[in-house]
Amino acid sequence: MSDFKFSCPLCGQHLAGTAAWSGKTIQCPACQRDLVVPDPPATATSPVPANQPPAAVRLMGAAAPSAPPPVTPRRPEVNTATRGSTSGLAVAALCLGIGSFLMSVLAGIPAVICGHMALSRIRSGRAAGGKGLAIAGLVMGYLSIVGAIVMVSLFSLVFMRARSVVLNPPQGVPATARTRATPTQAEPKVKTDPDAVEIPDAPVAGVLHGGTFTCDWARLQNGILELSHGESFTGDQSVKLFLFTQPGEKLEGKTYRVSASSTGMNPHVHLRWPKGSSAQTDNYCLRLEFGELKNGKRTGKIYLELSEPRQTKLAGTFSATVQ
Repeated sequence: MSDFKFSCPLCGQHLAGTAAWSGKTIQCPACQRDLVVPDPPATATSPVPANQPPAAVRLMGAAAPSAPPPVTPRRPEVNTATRGSTSGLAVAALCLGIGSFLMSVLAGIPAVICGHMALSRIRSGRAAGGKGLAIAGLVMGYLSIVGAIVMVSLFSLVFMRARSVVLNPPQGVPATARTRATPTQAEPKVKTDPDAVEIPDAPVAGVLHGGTFTCDWARLQNGILELSHGESFTGDQSVKLFLFTQPGEKLEGKTYRVSASSTGMNPHVHLRWPKGSSAQTDNYCLRLEFGELKNGKRTGKIYLELSEPRQTKLAGTFSATVQ
C-alpha cells in the first residue's frame, strides 16, 4: 500500500496518508484543525486488505508535535510575614496619641496621620492587626487638637479683654496710673524749690484738684502714706504717696525732697476726688519730713504742689496711724 501526499488547506502543512483514509475527517497534527483527507491520485490507488486497519496519516518533514505536559496548579503562596502581625503605624499612632496630652498638637497631628495610614493598611490586607490601637491613637490625637484650639481661643479672648481694659480703662480709673506721666509742652514745669518752702505748723490743708481739702485722718501702711478728707474710712478726697521703702527701713527723721528736675525713683503721687482720679510721677514739688513714732502714730510735715492742670497744693502737719 503506497502513500500519497497532500497539504492541510488551513495551515499548508504537508501530510502523507494512504487511500484508506480518503474522505475521512482527521485532525491536522500541526494546527489541530479538522480536515477531510482528499482522494489519492489514480496511479496511487491500491486495494487494502479488509483485515488490515488503515495506516495513520503522518506529518511530513517533522515529527508530530507531542502534547504539552500536564500543568499542575500551584498553591497560592501565603505571606507569613503579615499573617497576624500588628501594624507598626498603629503602635506609633497610639504612642503619639498618649504623648499628645503632654505636647498637644506637636504629637496630636502625627498621631492622626499615623492612625489613618494604619487603618488604610489594615483594610488593604497589608497588616492584619492593630485596628484598635490605631483608633485609640486617632481619638486621642483629635482630642488634643480640639483642646489646643479651645485653649488658644480662650487665651485670645483673655488677651483681647485685658488689652481692651488697658487701652480703655473704666470710668474713674486714671489712665496715668498705668504709665509714667510725661509733661507736655502745654503743661508748665513746677518751679517751686522744695528746700525753699515753709510748712505751716497746722493740719494739712489746701486745694486738691481745684477743691478745698483738709486732712481728717492719715495712715501709713506698707510704705504708702495716705491723707484723706471725709467722714468715711475711704474718704471723699485723698492723697496717696507711694514711697517705695525697703523692708526694715526706718522713717524717723527721713526727709523726701523732690522737684521737677529730680531724677531716679521718686515717690508716686495718686490723687482721688469724687468724680475721678489721677497719678503723677514727675513734674511736682514735694517736701516730706517724718518725725517720731508715738502711740502707734507717725508724725510728719508735708508740702505738695502739682503742675498747674492738677490744681493741687497742700501743706501742713499730720499724725498718721501706722498699720
